[in-house]
Amino acid sequence: MSITLYTTRQMMGVFEEYDAPGTHFLDRYFPRLQTFDSELIDFDVIEKGGVKLAPFVMPTAAGAPVRSKGSVTKTFKPAYVKPMTEVDPNRPFTRRPGERYGGDITPAERRAVVIADILLDHRAQIIRRKEFMAAEILRSGMVTVVGPDYPKVLVDFGRDPALTAALTGAARWGEAGVDPIKTLEDKAALTQEKSGLPATEVTFSPTAWSLFRASDRVERLLDLRRQSSGDVEMGPIARGGPDKPKQRFVGSIGDFDFWVYNDVAEDDGGATIKLMGDYQVVQAAPQVDGVQAQGAIRDPRAGYQALEFFPKNWINDNPSAEFVMTQSAPLVVLPLPNGTCCTTVR
Repeated sequence: MSITLYTTRQMMGVFEEYDAPGTHFLDRYFPRLQTFDSELIDFDVIEKGGVKLAPFVMPTAAGAPVRSKGSVTKTFKPAYVKPMTEVDPNRPFTRRPGERYGGDITPAERRAVVIADILLDHRAQIIRRKEFMAAEILRSGMVTVVGPDYPKVLVDFGRDPALTAALTGAARWGEAGVDPIKTLEDKAALTQEKSGLPATEVTFSPTAWSLFRASDRVERLLDLRRQSSGDVEMGPIARGGPDKPKQRFVGSIGDFDFWVYNDVAEDDGGATIKLMGDYQVVQAAPQVDGVQAQGAIRDPRAGYQALEFFPKNWINDNPSAEFVMTQSAPLVVLPLPNGTCCTTVR
């Protein structure tokens, strides 16, 4: 089609592909954000005092001593991230999406908007990193911190090895006679045995949900109804709000609530990685009380404060270039790891 200066045209709108990070695991199991202006982060865990019954004795007999609960202090060091972007000197002179043809704002105004876009992108990268850390902890009870300029460090929260499992052979979901509901019940009973907390909130990868949903017993028992504000909603719904469509509440059976969730990201080498592996099921108790810990920013301009994000920009004179960087020292902490488990069901 030939377009000339005399051709009329009108902008219908601006449509942006959705790439905001999912935050299902952070929102549900790591809701608290706590800052620390120290190099290391400690927390105390009070161990279970046992499940003994009080012994019967004669009223005149001496009382028997009972051992008090013990505690253990765990120490971790936050990771560090600082995405940096050079401001393209051509962008302030280029019409922005949605801007009137020919431009209607100044280059200085476009520069300010470009920097705001970069800062929002940095924030999304950091939140996505924390969500992937949370997912790895829920899957394995540990998280690996590694990068091109960061030596590999394994942060182990001490989850019982029995809570990370893979079904094999005829026990896999989709095989004849296998009851997926029993798998969830057995795992919830196991987390209750290990921590006192039954893991009744279940997050499926899409492939695991397909197998679970195909079970005849699940089809009979699955309750898709959800009531809020007096309205009864039927079928899968996005419970994270219109800005968080990646997690879907898909129903419940008894006291089990079911979610389907996954997300993708690019690793340091540019390869696409999934938040949850195929056929993975994460179970967690709502009381696990995880924390998004933020360490001190190691930058004199930040005053060495503990902040979730510290943005800054600077200009090099020769050659002329402007850079924007956001620093953060995140560590997602799970104090009660035995209240969670992960099963690869096929």
